[in-house]
Amino acid sequence: MKKLYIITFSTILTIALSGLFSVDTHSNPNGAPAGAAGAPNDPANGCNRSGCHSGSSTLRTGLINSNVPSTGYVPGQIYSFTIQITEAGISKWGFQVSPQADDGTLLGTLTLTDATQTRFAAGGGTKYITHTTAGNSGSTGSKSWTFDWTAPAAGTGDVTFYTYVMASNNNGSTSGDQLFRESVTFQESSGVGFNALSNSKLEVFPNPSSTGYFMVNGLSTDLNLVKMFDVNGKLVLNELLTFGNNTISTAGFEKGIYFVSLEGKQGRTVKKIIIQ
Repeated sequence: MKKLYIITFSTILTIALSGLFSVDTHSNPNGAPAGAAGAPNDPANGCNRSGCHSGSSTLRTGLINSNVPSTGYVPGQIYSFTIQITEAGISKWGFQVSPQADDGTLLGTLTLTDATQTRFAAGGGTKYITHTTAGNSGSTGSKSWTFDWTAPAAGTGDVTFYTYVMASNNNGSTSGDQLFRESVTFQESSGVGFNALSNSKLEVFPNPSSTGYFMVNGLSTDLNLVKMFDVNGKLVLNELLTFGNNTISTAGFEKGIYFVSLEGKQGRTVKKIIIQ
């Protein structure tokens, strides 16, 4: 009887200590369930829902980064993507991403490039990429995940990438975690330039710029988004503009050539600018 008592106590103690010192991204350390990327037709439609994470999500630009050129994707071409988050004091993370049409159809092909950090979400086939247990931790303050995307066939048109990223407080419950979301739409390259805004009077100045900023001349209420890409196609700026505020800071940018995509209701145009 004495021996049985000791074994039982040891078992209870082990379970208690395991619960006390366990670390958990809560509630899915091995990846979010399929349909949690925040797309309109996703069954879960994000991570801030009952049984997952409480609280609201915050829109944040710059989570989705790629080398898709400003002129749009070329059908059949393979592009590299990075989901990146920076949040002070956080060391536990999670994410899910998916490229979809308006009706929820997967567009293009997702490919894992780091099976240690990422996996396809259970129950979603190859439509969603999420984190693994090894991929939910990282350096305090920042985290990133990478994958490849093969662009769909010609004639597909716009493709929107949706993502939810979680910065966990690691308290073992569903409360207190920070949730961020972003969607980025990539146009299909036409090979002949852009639509209506291409012939507009929009311009960026000074160009070359050595002042730490540039301005958009000819701005109207139709223009509401400015993106900048480096010569390798990497997105380095994604900023919403309001009418009357036409100044874009380039503080901290490396010297070189950049492409500025000016987008609005009537279309978009791309201007080249040199940062000195």
